[in-house]
Amino acid sequence: MKRYTLVLLLILSTNVLAEEKKITADELKDTIENMPKKISNFGKNEWEKTKEFQSESWAQMKGQLVSSKNKLSGFFSDLNLD
Repeated sequence: MKRYTLVLLLILSTNVLAEEKKITADELKDTIENMPKKISNFGKNEWEKTKEFQSESWAQMKGQLVSSKNKLSGFFSDLNLD
């Protein structure tokens, strides 16, 4: 019962705090016209962020590979197999 009261109070309080904003026809038209450009810009930005992340990851991976190679080659050179 307390849970339902809390949920009801939360719903009612958010409805009271919400503003009623009237959207004009010009604002709607501008929003619709700018939508393809916004989507294109979002896609380009995400693509650039992905390329940057991948280049950083590859650089880090190359460093780890060199470190692992040096450790393994040092390990095998220390072995006396004779």
